[in-house]
Amino acid sequence: MAQALASNYNHFGCKAPVVKGVSNCTAEEISSLQWGSLGVTNNPNPATNAYYVPKSTSTALWGQPSWLPFGVMTDVGEYPQQTAPQQKDWQYLSSSAVQAMMTRMPTTGSLASTYSWQQFLIPYFLQNQTTVAKYEAAWGNNVTTDIFVEALRARIETAYFGGAFADIKLKELFFGFENTFAAGVSSGDYILGNDYSLSNWTTPIMTD
Repeated sequence: MAQALASNYNHFGCKAPVVKGVSNCTAEEISSLQWGSLGVTNNPNPATNAYYVPKSTSTALWGQPSWLPFGVMTDVGEYPQQTAPQQKDWQYLSSSAVQAMMTRMPTTGSLASTYSWQQFLIPYFLQNQTTVAKYEAAWGNNVTTDIFVEALRARIETAYFGGAFADIKLKELFFGFENTFAAGVSSGDYILGNDYSLSNWTTPIMTD
């Protein structure tokens, strides 16, 4: 096991401290590498691949239906796949950039809470390039900010709302309907600024 961990550690370029003589990638390193650039499944370690993870473009292919109680993962959540229809046009994020975004430290350009996102999106939509440039510098990666925001917007749009358009009956426009996304949005860690106040009842005409 120690040899396999060390092999993965070297192959994936992990930097975590060696503990009791054992080198091992952290979960943050592996997840950041996979989410930002598919750097695990697109670059499997030949020495441990049969026991670690098969080559694929998504974690959807990592498991088998017999993996109870979860079965095969069916959600394609990696970042590059949200940035363009074709692989040749995908934007990749380095592992270090993803880790900087996801830390709790504001100095790294953290996006780990609703508040942090607001601090980033306000200057972004106000086109304050000076402030946006500070975020890009903190991430230490050639991130195309417009693609980054659009990709995550499209991801949330699909995951929570089922797409950009919806068929709404006239009766629902007048009297309202129960939405399916409020429960997902109104959850998470309250300390991190996640919203708990959204209602699952939508009244388009009365509200808008």
